[in-house]
Amino acid sequence: MLYYTQTYNSNPLIDGVSLDYIEPFVTHFFKTQTFTNYKSAIDAKHPVMTDVNSQIESSAHNVLCVGYNSNTGAAIYMDPELACMYSVNAGYFLQDYNIVLTGIK
Repeated sequence: MLYYTQTYNSNPLIDGVSLDYIEPFVTHFFKTQTFTNYKSAIDAKHPVMTDVNSQIESSAHNVLCVGYNSNTGAAIYMDPELACMYSVNAGYFLQDYNIVLTGIK
């Protein structure tokens, strides 16, 4: 949080993380690779950070796609806002960003 506040002059606890800064913020801490599709990333054992609508009006929040159902193709994601796992059609994701995480820096 300190890094984000100092780098972007914004408090993520109050303002959230701007879409303009999400990718450079994430790549400061994580190794990433180019997103092709969820299946390819998951098959390579790499989760994908993306976003969904939030329960807060006119807002979205970060989720982590961690798998998919090989029979239905449904994406499986973890939602930290609700502390639950969900299975959805990949079209459910807003996809303002798709960041494939390959490791920690």
